Amino acid sequence: MTLYGTTSHNIFYTIFIGFIITFGIVKCVLVIYGEMAMKSWAFLPYLVMTGIGITFILLMSIILFAHSLLQQDIAFKNIEDDFNIDDGFNGLKLFKNKDEDIDEFTAKIACMATTINIFCMSVIGLLLSSLLPIGFWIVVFQSYRYVKNRARSTPPTPSYDAIEILNKL
Repeated sequence: MTLYGTTSHNIFYTIFIGFIITFGIVKCVLVIYGEMAMKSWAFLPYLVMTGIGITFILLMSIILFAHSLLQQDIAFKNIEDDFNIDDGFNGLKLFKNKDEDIDEFTAKIACMATTINIFCMSVIGLLLSSLLPIGFWIVVFQSYRYVKNRARSTPPTPSYDAIEILNKL
């Protein structure tokens, strides 16, 4: 019996989402720290984890696109099989409770429209879900390169003791 819908898997998901949010905040704080303290290592968690996330989004978009193409071929084959049966069935039922039939051409057009819709949604989803993170990743990467190159090109500043010793000579 559960109390207010809390089960063990809900608690797990809550902890997991909390971990993801906490890690995201830590990544961003490290980027700010790296920029202020001129530490290039602080940029790396953001660059690595965001790069993995962007790659995952792109792979999922490719899989969704391939699935929509495969689904169209399967649907066309099922439509052809349904219309080639010689048992008096001469159309697909458009609605379960209605007696309206549609012909094979209309069924193929509906199938193609659904595939085009899935394709457009996957492209729009790809653009919306990956362009913004890619833009942020590029900005953070440019900052990382700037901090790294600046750390290499700045000569070490002598300490107060070293300057005092040099003045005595």
